[in-house]
Amino acid sequence: MCEIRYAFFYFISIKYNFLGSIYGNVDVNDILRGRSTIASHIQAAAKSCRERVKELLQEPYKSRCLSISPDFWCDKYQQVAYPGVTAVIVDKDFKYYTIDLFCKPFQELEKTAENILIVTLIFHLLINPY
Repeated sequence: MCEIRYAFFYFISIKYNFLGSIYGNVDVNDILRGRSTIASHIQAAAKSCRERVKELLQEPYKSRCLSISPDFWCDKYQQVAYPGVTAVIVDKDFKYYTIDLFCKPFQELEKTAENILIVTLIFHLLINPY
C-alpha cells in the first residue's frame, strides 16, 4: 500500500514540476479545490439532477402513467436498512427508466414487520396523499 501512495505522490510531484517549468512557481491552492468550492459544485450538480428528474417525470405524471413503489434494502456490511421510493416510467420514445427518488437509513431500532409496515404506510401516504 505504501508503494502505491509513494507512486501517486511521485506522479503528482512530476506533474507539478512540469507545470512549474511551463508556468513558473505554481501554488497548490490555485490548482486544488477547497471544500467550499466542492460543496457549491455538489449543490449545483444536485439541483441540475433534480430539475432533469422533474422534467422526465412530468409527462408520465400528467398522463397518469407513472409507477411509484416503496423499496427496502439492507447493507449487510454496516448492518443498516434503507427504505426508499423508486419511480419507474417508460417515456414517449419507449425508453425505460428506474429512478430512486430517495433512500434514507431506517431509524427504528428494531427492524420488525410492524415497524417496516409503519414506514411503508408513511411512504404510501407521502406518495398518494388522497
